[in-house]
Amino acid sequence: MKLIATRALVYGGKRLRPGDEFNAARQFGRVIVAIGKAKLAPPEPRAVAEPAEASVVEAPEVIEEEPKPKPKPKRTYKRRDITAENESEG
Repeated sequence: MKLIATRALVYGGKRLRPGDEFNAARQFGRVIVAIGKAKLAPPEPRAVAEPAEASVVEAPEVIEEEPKPKPKPKRTYKRRDITAENESEG
């Protein structure tokens, strides 16, 4: 998110003065705006492109195959190898 510094601050290891424009992650930008150190930069005007001639291109049909079910993983140990730790013989 683009911000404009309203007060001097350090962000991303850079010293910013009032009026400097900088980019910040959305999470940090919201915090910086909330504490009054910056304000949101005005959105840049988007260039409107003239529509080009519509050209129709037919795509070949794609036949989707059903996904194969994943095989059940084999055991990594044998059940007979499992014993209780404090097994008392009686």
